[in-house]
Amino acid sequence: MIINEKKGLLSNFFKPSIYVRTFKDINVNRLKNHGIKLMICDLDNTLVPHYTKFPNKDVHEFINKVQNSGIEFVLMSNNIKKRVSIFAKKAGITKFIWNAQKPFKTKVKKIIESRNELESSEIIFVGDQIIMDILIANRFKCESILVQPLVSTDYKMSSFNLFLENRIYKNLEKKNILKKGNFSKGKIGEYFELL
Repeated sequence: MIINEKKGLLSNFFKPSIYVRTFKDINVNRLKNHGIKLMICDLDNTLVPHYTKFPNKDVHEFINKVQNSGIEFVLMSNNIKKRVSIFAKKAGITKFIWNAQKPFKTKVKKIIESRNELESSEIIFVGDQIIMDILIANRFKCESILVQPLVSTDYKMSSFNLFLENRIYKNLEKKNILKKGNFSKGKIGEYFELL
């Protein structure tokens, strides 16, 4: 996989590999063909809205597609055990992390280290927040897919995090790296495409 080699804090820590409207826009076959072997996916506002307790048909189809392609699927959330475990059970997911403490590395590091045969380029993170999901992916030098939140995330973000997330979007847009709401058919620039 080829990612942009631009230098700087924004590019190194906050730039997703690709940006899509929803997880349904992810082409799993292309992920497989690009060598992805492990997908670590956020739950709330990535797969379902935060108030939705169970997976819907689209979530089931997506997870089945990922798993049937031979890509391991791990659900990761900062939410509590009860929320994550109930959802995982209904979705048929056996591997999940609750209270992941993103963007800190400790819990995610255990997943990655337990699969020490994998290169960072074989792991992809999927999530709806730059300061949580994309930052953790970039800290491990893994690929990442940023999706638009299914509902407003203002309710769950502290005022500081909300300010920071909006500021990062504006700076990425200013540097012509990423424009909020402009999905570019799953591609950022001319260097990375999975759709």
